[in-house]
Amino acid sequence: MLQLPDGWLSDESIAFLRELIGMTSDLKGAFLEVGSCYGRSSVVIGSEAKKLKSKLYCVDTWNTDAWTNIAQGLPSSRRKFQWESDPDVYSKFTKNIRLAKLVKTITPLMGVSASFQEKWKEPLRFVFVDGCHYYNFVRQDAFWRKFLVKGGIIAFHDYGSGAWTEVKDAVCAEMDNDKLFQAVKLVANTKAFKKVV
Repeated sequence: MLQLPDGWLSDESIAFLRELIGMTSDLKGAFLEVGSCYGRSSVVIGSEAKKLKSKLYCVDTWNTDAWTNIAQGLPSSRRKFQWESDPDVYSKFTKNIRLAKLVKTITPLMGVSASFQEKWKEPLRFVFVDGCHYYNFVRQDAFWRKFLVKGGIIAFHDYGSGAWTEVKDAVCAEMDNDKLFQAVKLVANTKAFKKVV
């Protein structure tokens, strides 16, 4: 049985991720996650990617200078995260990936999501967005959908969560009028969309 690192992804969300990934099993393309932290969701997605002989890219700032720069620009009233005071977030992430035997499947990309979008070329079949939960960042992360192949899925964590209204607002702003995508469903605060054109 797969041992998962500690984290905030519920069992219901994990089951939903697996269901969504199953919907992409006949597609070509890699997997991408925005916001990996200690790697709980990364291990789930990476394990499924490995079964499909694919790969997972994990994009995160991992409490580096990039995160410090983002945090300085956020509202002073914002929530502080437990991992912000943990200087070993990245080393714990890599340890968890090693323990899950996913080193050859998972490629960490350290930095801000938007900086990788500018030069990205690889087709994607699945994107999981759980990065910075403030409006402008969620909207930027939603741009990863342009790399999805037809039938590919983008899912947003903490959609509709009472603490994170900006996630829902940003997802609605980006996805509700995008005719290339159709809502799949909302499960355990994760909202998914499928590329239909």
